[in-house]
Amino acid sequence: MKTKYILSTILMASAMMVSCTDLNEKLYDKVSMDNYGKNESEISTIVGGAYATLRGYGSNTPEGNNVNCYPTCEYVFFTSECSSDEVCIPTRGTDWYDGGRYQQFQYHTWDADNTGVLSLWRYNFTGVSKVNGIIYQVEKSELSDDLEKEVEAELRGLRAYFYYNLIDNFGNVPISTDFTTQVLPKNSPRAEVFNFIEKELKEVLPLLPIGIQYGRFTQNVGYTLLARLYLNAEVYTGKLR
Repeated sequence: MKTKYILSTILMASAMMVSCTDLNEKLYDKVSMDNYGKNESEISTIVGGAYATLRGYGSNTPEGNNVNCYPTCEYVFFTSECSSDEVCIPTRGTDWYDGGRYQQFQYHTWDADNTGVLSLWRYNFTGVSKVNGIIYQVEKSELSDDLEKEVEAELRGLRAYFYYNLIDNFGNVPISTDFTTQVLPKNSPRAEVFNFIEKELKEVLPLLPIGIQYGRFTQNVGYTLLARLYLNAEVYTGKLR
């Protein structure tokens, strides 16, 4: 009886192992880039994902709380303002000390280990990567040529914003526009990144929406960003504009 039980168990296990040959499950919570983003309605929802990166991210990252970057990335504000005479974050006991990250900005002693620096870098390059991926989908879509150019103009303008933050805070950074490349981009000189941002904005400005459109990259936003770029041109390139 015991032998029969053992043999039955072995046969059942063998049958289960033989039958489980197709282990590629169909996922229902995600849609492949190749199967979605064909028409105008689908593209509009995808473009919204590029704007969603502006809100930053919470602690659901591999590094956890160390790289929080809440709405509009608080560290875009902290690194720019706390390192000037505009903002001072007081420490009350241990509250708001946070490892001295804000004091480092005020003393101008921050380095790559500062959480704010890491968060700022990640925030902007996450935005760049997201935009590149959506532009890739737009180029593969069934949109008309004119509509495709308009959608891409908005996305390129948003990417220029992320690169403005990068050139302002880090100087020399890699320029990445190809979503499909497997090669890590090389670091580009600050002046070269400046020229890239300027070229992108000038090319997309005529194609951007005119007037007020809440939460979208319009012509007004494009001209404002270009003006800010020119205001600091001497710092970025050594030449006044």
